Amino acid sequence: MAVINFFEITEKEIAAKVMANYFELKAEDVFFELSNTSHDNYEALDFIKRFSIDLNCAYQEVTKISCRHLTTSDDQLDSIFQRGMLNLKQMLEQATSLRAFLLNHGVEINVDEAWISYDGKRYPIYKYNSKERDCFINPANDCNEYGNCGYCDANTALHGKLYFDKCEIEAFLDADIKEIEGYSTVSHSPEILLTIENLIKYYTSKKPLLQDGWRNRPNNCGYILEFDVAIEAFEPMTTRSYGNYWNIQELAEMMGYNEWDFEDNLIKPEFTNNLFLIQNLLNKFYGFRAREFGQILPQTIIPGDAIRVIKEKPILVY
Repeated sequence: MAVINFFEITEKEIAAKVMANYFELKAEDVFFELSNTSHDNYEALDFIKRFSIDLNCAYQEVTKISCRHLTTSDDQLDSIFQRGMLNLKQMLEQATSLRAFLLNHGVEINVDEAWISYDGKRYPIYKYNSKERDCFINPANDCNEYGNCGYCDANTALHGKLYFDKCEIEAFLDADIKEIEGYSTVSHSPEILLTIENLIKYYTSKKPLLQDGWRNRPNNCGYILEFDVAIEAFEPMTTRSYGNYWNIQELAEMMGYNEWDFEDNLIKPEFTNNLFLIQNLLNKFYGFRAREFGQILPQTIIPGDAIRVIKEKPILVY
């Protein structure tokens, strides 16, 4: 099994060694090859040709990528260690601290049935341009004629997290500690609370304070967690970083594919995974970042005993 931890690849020698070990090469050969090149004039294609890499080959029986995730907990992570990392749907619908907190503030969400309830009244969750749109503040549902509708925008934002993003776990694949801590509102409260807060403010004359309420919970602490995820468990958009077929045409044809194979999703996952690793390890060798974010498919199981604590930081109470 190979575990690629981009956070720990901080020097050229480390990047070269990781590439060599993964693709069964000599580290000194990889280091010498890359040391005579630059990020501007050396691409994955050059590396693949030089070392006769077969992108269709599974060089390792199991390949995992190390991820880091920013979260908060008021029970010293006991619930996370017991139940593992939960996706957003599980967090909203199972007996979790997030669900209990929302219920205590009169909020409930049913992902399968696409509704949000506030103070006992249900409202649909929809995209801005959905045929099933039921605008709460504009019953005529002709919001487009008036420009952006704040309510529909807020509803669409929630819809995006639940359905476009599939309630997936979002994680960092490469970033420093300060950047992780400064991401969005997550250092003190779940990002979904801001999304919900922006929506339910249209349902009540009293401004909802979900983020502040979460932040001010007794014993609340922020944590940066780390865990390893099989490369196949990532949303394809994470590893398929080449954009479209024409960006990989020469590589694809070298490996026996054509445009229709690409369009019909017939390219082997090994091709995508190997190319992702080569591109990002080259970035690390040349002093650049690997891909910063990854999305983990919602059916992925991340057990509690596989989670490592990188940093714990108390949250300041307002």
